[in-house]
Amino acid sequence: MALGVASMVWREETKQSLSVQDAQAYYFEAIENKFGDLIKMVSGTDLTPDQVAEGLVRDDEMVAQGVKIARDFVPALTEFWKEAHDPVSYNLTDSDAAKGVFGGDLFPLGSKSIASTCGLYLDTIILADPFMNSKVPFDHLPDREAAKYFFKHGLNVSKYRDLALAETDVPMLAIIPFESAINPDHRNVVAEASLPDCLAHAKRLFSRDFADLDELAEFCGGLETFDDLSTHLKDPKRLLFDTTWTDPLDVQVGKALAEIAQYGVPPTVGNLILNQCFGRMMQANDVLLKSNSLRGAPLIEAPTSWAYFNWMLEYGSKVAEEEKLSLHMTHGLQYAGQTDLQWLGKIPHQALIEMRQKGALDEVRSALQHGVLDIAQANGGAFFRTADKVVDNIEEAYRQHRKMIDDLAQKKWEFWGHDIGSWLVTGSIGVAAALFAQPGLALGALAADQLLDAPKLRDLPRKFVEVRDGQKRLANSPLGLFFAHRH
Repeated sequence: MALGVASMVWREETKQSLSVQDAQAYYFEAIENKFGDLIKMVSGTDLTPDQVAEGLVRDDEMVAQGVKIARDFVPALTEFWKEAHDPVSYNLTDSDAAKGVFGGDLFPLGSKSIASTCGLYLDTIILADPFMNSKVPFDHLPDREAAKYFFKHGLNVSKYRDLALAETDVPMLAIIPFESAINPDHRNVVAEASLPDCLAHAKRLFSRDFADLDELAEFCGGLETFDDLSTHLKDPKRLLFDTTWTDPLDVQVGKALAEIAQYGVPPTVGNLILNQCFGRMMQANDVLLKSNSLRGAPLIEAPTSWAYFNWMLEYGSKVAEEEKLSLHMTHGLQYAGQTDLQWLGKIPHQALIEMRQKGALDEVRSALQHGVLDIAQANGGAFFRTADKVVDNIEEAYRQHRKMIDDLAQKKWEFWGHDIGSWLVTGSIGVAAALFAQPGLALGALAADQLLDAPKLRDLPRKFVEVRDGQKRLANSPLGLFFAHRH
């Protein structure tokens, strides 16, 4: 009991030693020091981090400089996270905010912001520090590839600085290294959790049971050529390398073999199949373990990673019940951003910050999630149905918002329209006098003002202000702020 109390006290003291916001400030100061000039150079352009990095590494001098800086920067960052990881992790874990924990790739795509969709629902988005997750690839990749990743990571990370440093009640975004990047033993934990899913996936591929990993490895050892593979393969759709690849399967296998060779894996068909079964299921389990440890929902952007994660759930892995809604919502919002509602993925960070600071996101979240949990509880794997429901909710919320605008516009039209007849009689001077609070100009209209069946001219300023204020309130309402970016 004494040890338990001491542990709780130590944890609270650790949390107090460094806030999430302070850690992010230190982190982005380091990013600015190393990448500030590069960030300024590409600011205001339409170039993606991938494109910039590809251009930079065409120059041998830039490659050498990038590798040199990376070899100094990554160890220094490692030392920082040795001190900062625990307090940041504990503060995030103990927060009751709705959290999404990114996984399935090193970092979100550089061509868009994951916050522009998922930030509409989540209180806090937690991203892995890509530099820490790239320590192993940095050691194995050729200099040109290592430099490209280094430049790309710096530009990708810098995009989220404003969200991470925003002054809000809970952090809107935080970047930390996950356990797998700082604890070598964590890989064994992930591997053990992944083994049942790996064997289940292999069973789907080949329609046969495997007792353990050794038996699967022995079987894969006999797959020397593509013909060997095609002879045994029963479910080719689950041999997924990349959702964007459309070549015949033999061509895809050749491309995949070339990829694993970059990382020092012997490029044999058998090793490729083991990597797909075990490596992909480790990746899926890793994001699930990360999200569970931080009390958040898995947040997966890459379609290929999402496919394997979904299959993992099918094989029996479970998302925490309290995080099921967030998982369905974030997937649904990302899906919506790929439909006719592409404006969702273009909502500026400053708009998200304004919505949070004005307390607008609660109402937006309520509108977005209507009915989604009912579908998710009825069928936890019905992501296509919940995604369609999210799209329907957005469209319905927009219809309601437009109706409010139209009602206000109609009210204004009826008001002005009702008065037109009287104003033709009373004269524009009288109207101007009333609007500008100069009744001396309205003497000629006094009799008509009293006799005609129309709103009194003295009431016009108040009515005008009411309509104008109604427009302002609607524009600054939660849904008004949300749909202000719909184009």
